[in-house]
Amino acid sequence: MTKKAKRNLGSVLGMLMGLAYGLVAININHLIFSKIPLYTPLPGRVFTIFLIAICGALVGRLAAWSGDVLRNLLISALTGAILSTLISYFIVAGGAHNQTGWWRILFLYILPRAAVIFGVGWLIRRVIKILEKELQTIHFSMIKMALPILGLVVMALPIGLFSIYSFDGQYALEKTNEYLEMGLSANTYEQLPAVLLPVDAFLERAVGNYTLQLSDNPAVMPVQLPLSAEGNHGYAVLVRFENGFRFGCAYVASNPEPACGEY
Repeated sequence: MTKKAKRNLGSVLGMLMGLAYGLVAININHLIFSKIPLYTPLPGRVFTIFLIAICGALVGRLAAWSGDVLRNLLISALTGAILSTLISYFIVAGGAHNQTGWWRILFLYILPRAAVIFGVGWLIRRVIKILEKELQTIHFSMIKMALPILGLVVMALPIGLFSIYSFDGQYALEKTNEYLEMGLSANTYEQLPAVLLPVDAFLERAVGNYTLQLSDNPAVMPVQLPLSAEGNHGYAVLVRFENGFRFGCAYVASNPEPACGEY
């Protein structure tokens, strides 16, 4: 098998893994929270999955590059980690302003992804060797060639499950949706949940369909958090109505009740 053929094969294998991963990662929370209208940032789920597949193709191509194996795997892993972080940060979480700061991005996003992608690159090289060896036999088997490829795709599926929101994030989404349903059924401000009272003119402006988006940075909300929240991890749920009305609720571990307000 020529060097060019190996690189092309690496691109195909990486693209298939990226496609499998993307299908799970981008859709899993929408399936889990099928009763909650989750916000989908532009350019939409289909295009985002396409970008992830392209990123996978590049990762596979770099991993299959000839020469120093360790160097190529490291380059592949770092490239894939940086690109996938950019996709996650600016497209998947578009507008949510997730955790910021270079150290947080490095240790929470880039390095863990690089470790996983390094292993993926190694597996891609192993599958290429298996296929190359099988093609050298007089009567090569299509089944023997298809099985390792299928194995790669299947292995990529559970990796996408890491995109499932944490229990605290799930609580924030479900609780916010619960408050919204109570607020939308209220006729007077006396019937409105206390956490929604700081939202200016909620009853008059909260009209029509809405979507919810989870952010792992409660500081994105311009609301006064309790002093005990300083340094604690939390979440914010951003609410968007189709008429343009927006507000959000910030949750921190030290306080079970959110602080809600416009943003």
